[in-house]
Amino acid sequence: MKMPTLLTRIALALGAGSMAWAQGPASPEGDVPFTPNGRVALLTDYGVQDFYAGALKGAIASRAPEALIDDVTHGVPAFDIAGGAFLLSAAAREWPAGTVFTAIVDPGVGTERLPIVLRTGNGLVFVGPDNGLFTRVAVEMGIAEVREIANEALLRPGALSSTFHGRDLFGPIAGFLAAGGALSDVGPERGDIVRLRLVEPVFEHGEIRGQVLLADRYGNLLTNVPATLLAGQGIEQGATLTLMVAGQTVSAPFVRTYGDAGVGENLCLINSQGLLEFATNQGDLAGTLGVNSGDEIRIRPGVFQ
Repeated sequence: MKMPTLLTRIALALGAGSMAWAQGPASPEGDVPFTPNGRVALLTDYGVQDFYAGALKGAIASRAPEALIDDVTHGVPAFDIAGGAFLLSAAAREWPAGTVFTAIVDPGVGTERLPIVLRTGNGLVFVGPDNGLFTRVAVEMGIAEVREIANEALLRPGALSSTFHGRDLFGPIAGFLAAGGALSDVGPERGDIVRLRLVEPVFEHGEIRGQVLLADRYGNLLTNVPATLLAGQGIEQGATLTLMVAGQTVSAPFVRTYGDAGVGENLCLINSQGLLEFATNQGDLAGTLGVNSGDEIRIRPGVFQ
């Protein structure tokens, strides 16, 4: 099939608005061949109360009946590409080579954004929209190959829905690859992917600059500031840190765990990822501050107004 035919079917809107993403060069760190291990891992913002996750699994199973289909999560906050990118990278690093990831957080479904397959340098494959969702796995694992999904013969039979590419497009492709289908059959190679803007954590001029990786379902703010950066500046538990984000300022004691602060009190700690996290004990700090995944932050030792 010719590529423009599929693009015509999925490009129902001629523009997806101004993108808050930056293109960057491919960053291969290795080239482990993809050999399917029979596992397909799912990460979406579909939730579990509707039929979407189940239909996606059915689309995969129709092409790969023997595949083991695992749920990473269907609880990515709705439309949260930046948060999904973090959750995907945090989970994917634990999976063996040969796993097919189907990752779908796709507010631009049916527009000109491209459907792609990404093979990382460590032998994983990711199927989903090219909207920045694969930014962090590309940075962490390196890009070995990117292909645009353009082979209509591999898609769900019948008309392609403009609103459910998980079932009609991404699911069938994931099943095809899990069953041993060749990446080269999916479509033409692409040079790179759409990338989110990433802010590297740094200490300068008396403060730490970084980024919110995820505003999670508890309202906690997971940042990209590593424990090592704090330790390097002599910042230890017992200190007070002030967070500046989204035009607001909040101070919190640096503690070991959530229960070290009273219910309703703010705190910050090093989480299981080894990263700095701000929270309200049994409260919703993200909602209170109006913070979103991807927001840039500044952190200062001490209390500031």
